[in-house]
Amino acid sequence: MPGSLARITAVVSEAGANIDEVHHQRAFTMLAAQNVEIELVVQTRGRAHVQSLLEALRAAGFEAEEQ
Repeated sequence: MPGSLARITAVVSEAGANIDEVHHQRAFTMLAAQNVEIELVVQTRGRAHVQSLLEALRAAGFEAEEQ
């Protein structure tokens, strides 16, 4: 969906985290053509902050998991 990356970065910012790296992967995945996998490397304030960030991303309609 157009603007998804902007929405993701806004959610991360609103959650008080800082993005260090973005890896955007469409090729070589099993995802449908309209889907894309985005990996973020973020600075957080610890474990609880990571969990709240993941919850915020999920609440915004994104699938999010820690790796």
